[in-house]
Amino acid sequence: MRKKHYTKLNSIIKITLFVLCLLLVTGCAKYKSPVSKSGVYFDTLISVTLYEKNSSKLIDECFLLAEKYENLFSKTKEGSDVYKVNHSNSKWVKLDSETYSLIKRSLYYEDLSGGRFSVMCGALTELWDINAKSDAINNGKSISLPTSAKISSARSLCGKDTIELDDSTESVRITVNGAKLDLGAVAKGYIADKIKEFLISNGVTSGIIELGGNVLLIGENPLKEDRFYNIGISAPFSDDKGSTDIITSVKEKDTSIVTSGNYQRYFEYDGKIYHHIIDITTGYPVDSALNSVSVITKSSLDADALSTVLFLLGKEKGVKLLDSLSSNNDYSAIFIDNENNITFYPQTESLP
Repeated sequence: MRKKHYTKLNSIIKITLFVLCLLLVTGCAKYKSPVSKSGVYFDTLISVTLYEKNSSKLIDECFLLAEKYENLFSKTKEGSDVYKVNHSNSKWVKLDSETYSLIKRSLYYEDLSGGRFSVMCGALTELWDINAKSDAINNGKSISLPTSAKISSARSLCGKDTIELDDSTESVRITVNGAKLDLGAVAKGYIADKIKEFLISNGVTSGIIELGGNVLLIGENPLKEDRFYNIGISAPFSDDKGSTDIITSVKEKDTSIVTSGNYQRYFEYDGKIYHHIIDITTGYPVDSALNSVSVITKSSLDADALSTVLFLLGKEKGVKLLDSLSSNNDYSAIFIDNENNITFYPQTESLP
């Protein structure tokens, strides 16, 4: 049995160090050393690394943006848009335009998933409460799994049919008492995109933005001759051994890489892993024969949502979905199955 149950935060700290060490070791002296700052928002370690002169002030403003979006998207922060919706007693709630657009965009990903993914999943995520159960086990306390009756009840409170949208007023209303909004699967990608947008508008040409398992690259790597950033992909469950191993890496620039995995937040009970990626059609953490999926594409929001959707669908159906999308978009993906075998998408092409 695995005795340690590390959260994503520990893993990402080590991945951040891995990326920065690669940048510095292979760098050229004529370029400015990177300036980096980290902080925790939305229960996620956020790190911004820039190379331009006078970057410190811009980085500080990035964290003000992160705070702004936490105050909109957090489900636990009293007064946030999501909090207001979840405590509205099914009354209409007028939202900030950005919250409304993110909810509306999220319905597209629900359709892509065949109804397995939804931001209207709060009843199930609260019922499973993966982090609390993991903490309890780590502290030697006993836990119990949700009963099938409670899972069935929570499932009935999930999905896009439990929320109504009004474009004219940018308002939403929960239509089923007890249904709850949870933007956790899309918020980090959206925030990363907005931070990048802000930095580019202020003349930044090179940098790295990290939010949990989301890595968003600005431009090219100025410290490497080939101009690529080298990004490590964690070996699933390697944190259980006290260190994060890198199972593979990709060379990329000016794009986003987002990983969703069953090892990021989980607990083990009677020899079985229960993780945070829940299929709302069953009410249980999905068993898709995968340990992780990484998606590489321009938009961090797209990569964030798609990595979860692909994990829910499994490799075969996930590849078919990517095939249907790739005519209009540029997607790459890395599937790591439950035996840590690696499949790259597209299979006929190698990553840079």
